[in-house]
Amino acid sequence: MVRRFIPLLPIFTYDMNSMNQIKQKIKVIEVPQKKRDLDQDIVRTTFTMPESESEAIDVLRKRIVKENGEILNRSEAVRIGLLALQSLPNSKMKTLLSDLERYRPGRKKKVVLD
Repeated sequence: MVRRFIPLLPIFTYDMNSMNQIKQKIKVIEVPQKKRDLDQDIVRTTFTMPESESEAIDVLRKRIVKENGEILNRSEAVRIGLLALQSLPNSKMKTLLSDLERYRPGRKKKVVLD
């Protein structure tokens, strides 16, 4: 079990009296940990994307923290996007593919100066 602490009051002051009062009003909830399938291999991969889309992942992560209190890493945010794409009908997927800007994969070649 993972313990998550959800404050019921916003914290504005940090003196000891108010901190003790806030600690008394914190609700502790138990969140069951998801067990991953041990037969499934985890693969580390890298990919290329524009900086604006990378920033969009960070905005999504902040939105999820604000709404649900869950802290996601970047790969979890991308995996959520994959789950959302899998649920789309083919016609909507085609529309998204036509709007996607394609980039050449890999790193830029280094220029060697003689």
